[in-house]
Amino acid sequence: MAEKGIVCVTGAGGYVASWLVKLLLSKGYRVHGTVRDPGDAKNAHLKKLDNALEYLQLFKADLLDYGSLNAAIAGCDGVFHTASPVPPGTVQNPEVELIEPAVTGTLNVLKACSEAKVKRVVVVSSVAAVSLNPNWPKNQIMDEICWSDKEYCRETKNFYCLSKTLAESEAWEYAKRSGLDMVTICPTLVVGPMLQSTLNASSQPILKLVKGLESVENRIWKIVDVRDVAEALLLVYEKLEAEGRYICCAHMIKTKELVDKLRSLFPNYNYPKNFIEAADEGAKVSWEKLLQLGWKYRPLEETLVDTVKSYQESGPFPTPGPSSTTAGPPIFAPSWRVHSTDSGLQNRVVAREVIHHTWLPSDAQTLRPVSLEVLDRDQSAAIYQLICGSNHYHRMLSTALDKLLGVQAAALESERLMVAAQNERDAAVAAKA
Repeated sequence: MAEKGIVCVTGAGGYVASWLVKLLLSKGYRVHGTVRDPGDAKNAHLKKLDNALEYLQLFKADLLDYGSLNAAIAGCDGVFHTASPVPPGTVQNPEVELIEPAVTGTLNVLKACSEAKVKRVVVVSSVAAVSLNPNWPKNQIMDEICWSDKEYCRETKNFYCLSKTLAESEAWEYAKRSGLDMVTICPTLVVGPMLQSTLNASSQPILKLVKGLESVENRIWKIVDVRDVAEALLLVYEKLEAEGRYICCAHMIKTKELVDKLRSLFPNYNYPKNFIEAADEGAKVSWEKLLQLGWKYRPLEETLVDTVKSYQESGPFPTPGPSSTTAGPPIFAPSWRVHSTDSGLQNRVVAREVIHHTWLPSDAQTLRPVSLEVLDRDQSAAIYQLICGSNHYHRMLSTALDKLLGVQAAALESERLMVAAQNERDAAVAAKA
């Protein structure tokens, strides 16, 4: 395989970046990947990629440490800047946690690119830097000329959108001043199979659809497969005519239709039952510019199947976040069952629901069928200890069961009374016999 040069990928262990590194290695590129800690187990998947042993070199770097970035980018022909904080929830200090790393980190990367005289840098921005603009005509589809309104982002406390908007706009200002050849990609919601072991934030919306939510907004989802994003990044890097911004989206679909597709593919999950029409269903975007460059994308069904299968096969997930290693939930587990010797169907149903909705520890690789007589909180926790081989999660199971029993208390009490009455009748018959 002929070598195609040396490129740097910042944040190489991330969701999109991992697929990009895999693609680059398969195409004959030598890759310098920046990560916070090359020895961290969460980056181990990179070393297992095809051609990684020969063509991948990991560098310890921090976006706010210019020197570490400079060392990784030196000698590279091109750079893909993918690293940027994506919060799993509300942030306490957005200036420090989001805006400074995004803006200052991006400028540090671009300055290092200038010093290294790279031929082109591709920056991963986001549709978040495009779509939050209340002044955009309501029925007009958004394209690359639309920018999120910074003041509106601040007013609405949408700090992630603000960080992406500021980072990309500052990057363009720098590129214009310095003459740096730069292209940006603005992906929508990125889903698809994972290479990394940590659950990325963009996977959360899909996961929530199978976690038993009663009601959801019937809004527009703008979806793109992570593998297609990697292809888009390489495309705009290699195509000399690529310039400016590119929205990267593949499918626009409303929640109800998306749930119907998921249900047809994986019928055993607990999908939302009610769909509330949103006052603002979300802006529509155009990705025609990227298509004109020659980009192609997968069918939505393929993306959904590969996404769900990836989560099924990955086992316990960590809590989302750039540096988290906390054990989290294996959401998809259609084969898990707890078998009961009791004749009450309700017991089996509740036991199954508990297992489906409880976060499991990393040592719960397989679940063994367990018999139970009566499903009260403490006995169910004991069952869970047997299943997992650990009593560390007793309180967690009890909390989950409390919620379920709170909803189904009347049914359970009725079931217990019926079973008790039947037992008394059986005992009476046996005594007479």
